Amino acid sequence: MELVTGCRNKDEIRLLKRFLSNGGFKVIPLDEEIGHRADLWLEEHFLQHGVGLADCLIAATASLSGWPLLTGNVKHFRHFPALEVEGFKI
Repeated sequence: MELVTGCRNKDEIRLLKRFLSNGGFKVIPLDEEIGHRADLWLEEHFLQHGVGLADCLIAATASLSGWPLLTGNVKHFRHFPALEVEGFKI
């Protein structure tokens, strides 16, 4: 969902979806457990650290999937110590 917010038009959304499906990425649907974990983390981190809803959803998804979180912005996830975070640069 966060990747879609970076798209500027419908063509870019189509390109993004094609990239994700052709690149072997797995899209994990939002479920009750992810939503609950994200809500807990939002309550814990929003006021003190300014961590937003999207980052809490991403962190909860990675945490519950057991996969490392690959991000271009590691600092957004530094408040989730139990998370395995891997940074990249383009």
